Amino acid sequence: MYGLRSRAVLSILVGGLLCPSLAFSGSVFPKPLLFQLGPTTPESVRAQEQIEQGDFEEAVKTLQAGLGAPDVTDDQLVELYRLLGLAALYLGDEAQARQAYERLLQAQPDFELPRNAPPKLRTLYARIKEDIKSRRVRPVTAPQSDGGRPAQ
Repeated sequence: MYGLRSRAVLSILVGGLLCPSLAFSGSVFPKPLLFQLGPTTPESVRAQEQIEQGDFEEAVKTLQAGLGAPDVTDDQLVELYRLLGLAALYLGDEAQARQAYERLLQAQPDFELPRNAPPKLRTLYARIKEDIKSRRVRPVTAPQSDGGRPAQ
């Protein structure tokens, strides 16, 4: 019985070496589901490819160029900021990732991360949403005292 188990393990290993596409067919970076994707721009498409190849610095440059493009819609901004946050997080720049996701939420306050988002990203995003939720809106004008005049 021990010999049968060894042969089974060996055949699995050899099969994985001979046909690696069957052993590992997924992307290292999970893609969002189709209904979670926003309208794309050429920059967001190129940046997605750069992220999948692990070229995060180039992806950040590409996305910043896309954000500076004229006539970018709110939906396109969401996708650009989503990718920018992801690339920044993989570069270890949590401040830039946080800024990207805060701006994403300004463009689309009800945005939710894809279910297959990395745990580190989910943790950061949850903190950002909690911070935004806990902020209190302050009045723009000074509080009024008697007679409708600003308090001194």
